[in-house]
Amino acid sequence: MLGSLAWFQFDQPRTRSSAASRRFDRGPSRHVLILGDSRTYYTDTPDMIRAMAASARDPEKLEITLDAPVGASFAILRNDERTQGLLRRHWDDVVLQGESRG
Repeated sequence: MLGSLAWFQFDQPRTRSSAASRRFDRGPSRHVLILGDSRTYYTDTPDMIRAMAASARDPEKLEITLDAPVGASFAILRNDERTQGLLRRHWDDVVLQGESRG
């Protein structure tokens, strides 16, 4: 059990970018940043959002970047250099998912 816990804590990539998944779409792009924690990562929130947009026949190509470190809270994200670098970029939408410890 400790081995799986260590894997979960240390080897999980903390970001995902979905730009490659719809690279050949010709519609206009919408840049979305999602800030969350590991639950946001493992439930694959970017794909859920993309599926909802596709079912609504949204013509925009969603280029979603997910920043979701393990156990992150907004305080952790606020003080994280990588997150601050992402926040300096232009985003059409920013989605915040609060800490989900329970």
